[in-house]
Amino acid sequence: MDDEKVLGVKDMHSAQLTELMNFCCYTLDLAAELAEQMNDPEVFKEASSQVESLAEMFGANTLIVQI
Repeated sequence: MDDEKVLGVKDMHSAQLTELMNFCCYTLDLAAELAEQMNDPEVFKEASSQVESLAEMFGANTLIVQI
């Protein structure tokens, strides 16, 4: 059995969590802009999927709303 421990959001320092969320928000903002420029909504959908996967890896739940 693997003895390595993965840190989750509950174990992270608040500064680490803030930076992770800032990165996710930046990624989504950039993807939304690129999707609009390219007229390709799949760009944002793929970025959203990747952000959700990253959040789940750290044990977080996500709610991504595009306005």
